[in-house]
Formats: sequence, C-alpha cells, structure tokens
Amino acid sequence: MNTFTVRSEVDFIALAPVVLGFQPEHSLVLLTIDSFHARIDLPAEGEVQACINALLKPVIRHNVSRVAFVIFGDTETDELQEALLEECKNVDVQVLTALQYKEGHYRKFNQSQWTALDLASNHLTLEALYHATPPAHSTRNDLERRVRPGKDSWSQEVEEAVTHLAAAGVDDVIEALTRENAKEAVALWTMVLRASEAETALAYDAAVILAFAAWLSGDGALAWVALDHANKESNWH
Repeated sequence: MNTFTVRSEVDFIALAPVVLGFQPEHSLVLLTIDSFHARIDLPAEGEVQACINALLKPVIRHNVSRVAFVIFGDTETDELQEALLEECKNVDVQVLTALQYKEGHYRKFNQSQWTALDLASNHLTLEALYHATPPAHSTRNDLERRVRPGKDSWSQEVEEAVTHLAAAGVDDVIEALTRENAKEAVALWTMVLRASEAETALAYDAAVILAFAAWLSGDGALAWVALDHANKESNWH
C-alpha cells in the first residue's frame, strides 16, 4: 500500500480521488490521517443533519481525532459547511482543513473567494501516476454503469463461468480467489455481471464474487460499487 504525504491543504483535494478510486462529483468527502476515508452525496434540503451524522458516527466510533473535508461540486452548501464545522467542534474532532472544489477552483468553507487550482500538476496526482495507482474510474456513476447487469450478451467465457458457479457454489468460487488471480477474476465476473439479467440470483452472486475479487486486487472503488449492486439484487435473491 502506497503512503501519500499531504504538504498543504489543497493536497486533500488531490488526495480524494486517489484514495476513493474515482473522481467525486456532488459529494462530501471525509479524509482522515492513518484511518478511513468516506464519501457521501451532498444532502438535499432538510437532510443536512442526517448527512453529517452518517459521516461523524464512524469518526467517533473509531476515535478519529483529526479530519479534513472536501466538498466537490458547485451546489450551494453554506448550511452544510456551517453545521459540519459546528458539529465537529461539539464532538472534539479537529478539522485540519475544509474546502469546496469545482471546475479547477477551490475555496475554504464559509468564504466567498475562489482560487484557481491545477490538480494535474499536484505532487499527489503525479505520485499516484508514478506508482501506477491513478483513479481508474472518472466518476462513480461511470464505474456503476461499467458493471451494471443486462448490458452484454452471453459469451462462451461467461457460459463457462456460470456453469462452474452452479456446480461449485459462491463460497467455493470465492475461496479459490487469491491476490495472484484477482485481476483476472475481476475481468471475468465483470463480464458475468454485465451479462446477467437484473434482479436475479445470478446477478447477486456475480456481484458478490466481483466485490471480493476487486477488494483482493486493490480496487476498493470497484468493490464498493459491486457491493452496492449485490445489495440491490439481494431483494430478489
């Protein structure tokens, strides 16, 4: 696992897509030091407190004392910014920085001035490229569409995978996955999921297997999205 050093507050903006695995859009991103990171959609009117609670509950549970926030998007978020900073103060969580980023510009929370920012030349972006760990997916929606069921027709490779799954079962297929064969498995089970009909047991099984294979291969963003698909399909499993 690569370690990235934050040298300035704008580095948190560059760090977000690197650790998430995709470029956030219309998002509030939580970044921590030596702990977890999280992303949530910007809240609709009346949902600000629920959004804040969703992010801060795990912060409190895991005794995280320092955090950074980055809002991605040009939505008016003054209410969210003010409430988020106040709630962190109430629970004794230090906010290292809190920024909003849109279209090559950023500003601090509760400030009106926007400053130009070239993320492509940021040292964290360049380090991620050097270590071959750039964000593999442009946005989360693009990634979700990439693995959505019902997109492709069946191939011989998919047929063989489904036949093996039916004979061995999900647990045995997952047990056979290793870090060495994980990337190959990601490609295979992405094809199976895309060829599966939505709202079927096969789509559920393929999403579960893909999630684990993606996690083994180090693609946390894909694992996250695959689990979301599994949760959607679970109602029909």
